[in-house]
Amino acid sequence: MSTSMQRITAAILLSPILLLNASCETVMQNKEAAIGAVLGSGVGAGVGAAIGKEKGALIGAGVGLVSGALIGHYIAKQERTRTQTTASVGYRPEQGNLLTISEATATPIIARQGEPVKVSFKYTILRPDEEKAQIRETHEIRCNGSLLGSHTADRVMDQGEQRITWDYPVQPNAQAGTYQIITTAAVEEKQTASIITFNVQ
Repeated sequence: MSTSMQRITAAILLSPILLLNASCETVMQNKEAAIGAVLGSGVGAGVGAAIGKEKGALIGAGVGLVSGALIGHYIAKQERTRTQTTASVGYRPEQGNLLTISEATATPIIARQGEPVKVSFKYTILRPDEEKAQIRETHEIRCNGSLLGSHTADRVMDQGEQRITWDYPVQPNAQAGTYQIITTAAVEEKQTASIITFNVQ
């Protein structure tokens, strides 16, 4: 076989390998986006299996809401350690479990149909021991006072201050009006709640 033919044959054999590597790299770069898409497209119980034990309830299909689309790209980032938070709030072990939600916001506060709304809030989590905390977290979505859907998940988090962010994907055919995201969270007997309001045009 001539040198030219050998080079052509080698190039042909290598092409699928190069394409495979490129495809794998693209998949890895878009892994987080793919997870968010899966969570956003599921319907019914068990849609968030990738993030703890989760279940969703579909209430108002007519407004363009599916249960799996309640939560997208959920991220928990520790801002302060248990030691730092204990000193900051003056916590004592005899107080038992401490759980609060603060700095709850929605961006933008005026959203358009098909435009995601980023939800952000901060957990302050402290326990008498140094073990991680298991939080039962529920989000309810309401539009003009009517319940559209809910989503519940069990999440395990380090103690301290945790910044939580996630996307609520407003559907392209979502009903216009005032929306509320009501978040309730519990660590054993200790419970806390917050309400975030935004509007869809």
